[in-house]
Amino acid sequence: MSGTYPQELAEVLNLMHQPVLLAVGGEIVFRNDAAMTVSRPEAVSLSDYLPPLALEQYRTAGPGTLELTVELLDGAHSAVVRKSGAYDTIAVRPRAQSDALRFDAMTSVARAVRRDLTALFDSAAGLFPLLEELEDPDIQDKTARFNQGLYRLLRLSGNLSDAGAYLSGQGRGCFVRQDVAELLQSLHRSASPLVRSAGLTLELQLPDGPVMAAVDGKKLQRAVHNLLSNAMRFTPAGGTITLSLVDYGHAAHITVRDNGEGMSPAQLSRMFDHYEDREPGFGDDRWGVGLGLPLVRMIANLHGGTVVVNSEQGQGTTVTMSISRRLQPSDGDQVRSPIQQMEDHGGYDVHVLELSDALPRSIFDSRGM
Repeated sequence: MSGTYPQELAEVLNLMHQPVLLAVGGEIVFRNDAAMTVSRPEAVSLSDYLPPLALEQYRTAGPGTLELTVELLDGAHSAVVRKSGAYDTIAVRPRAQSDALRFDAMTSVARAVRRDLTALFDSAAGLFPLLEELEDPDIQDKTARFNQGLYRLLRLSGNLSDAGAYLSGQGRGCFVRQDVAELLQSLHRSASPLVRSAGLTLELQLPDGPVMAAVDGKKLQRAVHNLLSNAMRFTPAGGTITLSLVDYGHAAHITVRDNGEGMSPAQLSRMFDHYEDREPGFGDDRWGVGLGLPLVRMIANLHGGTVVVNSEQGQGTTVTMSISRRLQPSDGDQVRSPIQQMEDHGGYDVHVLELSDALPRSIFDSRGM
């Protein structure tokens, strides 16, 4: 293997138990000792490790961080890829670490559920004795708090249910051939007023014609909702969020871009496994329990794609999810008839539900719901 990289870096990486590769121009120029034991000696190109769509996404992405699945001698692993210009770093996550992250995720979710349930019960305790005084502003505030907490719990349970299915290997999609551009246009039409209520503008950029693909529309919308929720929480009032779709023929890219706070290098390095709960006073509780972005990646993988994140502190964040433009479901996919696409959301507005973490409390006032 040849290539230019700091010799000091190679010495440090060889001390690590985690497999790490360095790549330049799509070629592997260095593998640490841990990587040498789990990869074929002749595997010196990224194409030896990445499937075609992920390789294409990797090549077209600018500097940033993404997570991909790499194939090693002992099977598939998750890897965090950092593109930095001179050389790219591919850090393979050991399975033991992945299992630990799953356990940490469940612990963090339990804390989040308990916290929101406590808020709900506190609100209800003060609300019920005052129900007869319907014009009392205090009642409306407590009702809004109750509704907001309920929606957030429902969203959390939905994300947890989907993530749990994927992590256990049971995540499957119900695919139907449909126009992805039309799906995003419908989502934009419903989500725009909600985004506007947070003091933000949601713009939409679509190709001139249809973009047909076999997709699970419900899961694809959930992924976009998660990206919009993240952008809303980290973009100050007056900012702009752009939802766009680009058709590359064999693949389509769905991008959510904001002009908000952006992320630090430390935050970027942990965004795909950011399962820790940040209590007030110890960090920024807008990060939540960290199920959103990993769930987006799982949904992208289900559609034959992946997720790439580019962000700079103070300059905003751009997240791009790729999906395959296959026109028919693959073997093993569940196929949903177009007449069976209507989902039961229990009477809840799915857009309010999926964006509830980022919406102002006024949206949940019972007088307006």
